[in-house]
Amino acid sequence: MYIHLKLADIKKALREVAEHPDGLTRSQKKDDAFAFCHKIGFLHTEHPVQGSEETTFSFASPLHRRVAHRHLISSPERDAIDNNLSLQETCTNAIARFSPGALRNRQYPQSNRGWGIPEAAFQD
Repeated sequence: MYIHLKLADIKKALREVAEHPDGLTRSQKKDDAFAFCHKIGFLHTEHPVQGSEETTFSFASPLHRRVAHRHLISSPERDAIDNNLSLQETCTNAIARFSPGALRNRQYPQSNRGWGIPEAAFQD
């Protein structure tokens, strides 16, 4: 389904989202780089209006966005100076958004031998 994507497409999608602190709103397609990044857990999505075709793509927390920004974009972050967020405040924000449900032991049917999600590789 995503075989047509190149690493450059994925980097471009992540770069575009990293440049928008409040998330990037665009029409969602099932087979583009944004959908791929969402499927593998790099991006989160929100549907701004009921029944809308547009989706807001964002990172899990400001910390995730800052890390992506540093790795993908050579210029300094625009909002880092404006928000005056310390590293401690950024980390606290990331921890506040953490879902304890992510640590639950998941049960998979025997017929599903694949990992399904990236986190499954690290679970007991």
